[in-house]
Amino acid sequence: MEIKTQKDLLRAAILLERLAQKVYTGIADLFRYEKGISLIFEELAADEEQHIKLLSKLLAGLPTASGKLPCSFQHCEKLQSILEHLEHIDINAIENLNDAYELAHDLEFSEINSIFLQIILLCADDDEEHTFIKQEIIEHQKKIFTLKTQFGDKQKRKTFVAQPV
Repeated sequence: MEIKTQKDLLRAAILLERLAQKVYTGIADLFRYEKGISLIFEELAADEEQHIKLLSKLLAGLPTASGKLPCSFQHCEKLQSILEHLEHIDINAIENLNDAYELAHDLEFSEINSIFLQIILLCADDDEEHTFIKQEIIEHQKKIFTLKTQFGDKQKRKTFVAQPV
């Protein structure tokens, strides 16, 4: 996906959120036998749906003229790289909760959230939307830490084995 305009940028961000949602839903399915684990990933997937709705609203409200302007966003190449990475994640390669934790940690503590926040700051004029996204990022990171506090260290997390559907 080539990103040249703000509309392209929002479409890419929506795709990114859909891919993250797919990853979290897939992980929730792998650990459906352990409600505490699957619930965390189901919540993360549900949050991604809220992000998709916000981005879709921004895309629909973007004036046609501004959509045609070149994208001034400095991280277009990085966003494209992240999209390619997410498209190639194999959920079935996850063997245990530690693998799932590491993947989720990488998603939530990588450049994705800073890029996502910058997209919102670039495309949304509403301070409430800015605040909402900042809070969402913090909440996602807290959910990842919950995996660590509730299900132990690396060795303990490895005892929760993924069960593919």
